[in-house]
Amino acid sequence: MIKHQRGASGLSILFTIIIIVFFAGTGLKLTPVYLDNYTIKGALDGLEEHPGITKMSKSKIKSLLLKQLRINNVHNVKKEGIVVKKEKGRLTVNIDYEVRLGLVQNIDLLVSFENQFEAVAH
Repeated sequence: MIKHQRGASGLSILFTIIIIVFFAGTGLKLTPVYLDNYTIKGALDGLEEHPGITKMSKSKIKSLLLKQLRINNVHNVKKEGIVVKKEKGRLTVNIDYEVRLGLVQNIDLLVSFENQFEAVAH
């Protein structure tokens, strides 16, 4: 009695390929969004390098951040998305924003980020 070996059917191979292409496409769409967020974190961390950052006005800090983001070609953050708080020698800068990407027809990906920087006056 001879037994025949059976492999994956054409339908299961096609289904597997569709799943791989879907996740690869989603990853390719999300990669620039996460790279932009990495740049935003770097810009926030770079505030610590500026001498007297805790003594600067709120509008000066916002314009400094926006200039840095514009130089790095980040367009997801608007001026209204940057919140600067100054309390008793402590500076807190929050950048909270969302990015909506079209995936397929009426299906969107929504990614939200919350970034924070804190500094204490010396």
